Amino acid sequence: MRYGGTAGEFLAAGVRVVAVGSALADPDQLDRLAELARAGEAPGTAAR
Repeated sequence: MRYGGTAGEFLAAGVRVVAVGSALADPDQLDRLAELARAGEAPGTAAR
């Protein structure tokens, strides 16, 4: 069994929740994580 991977890989596989841990401490990763979150939003469900 393979462990690990990126948030994008898990989301592409159908996972709805991903723990990102230390990625939040890396400013370069924040934009990427936000992009992944926006890509996974269903129409009309975006946070306001």
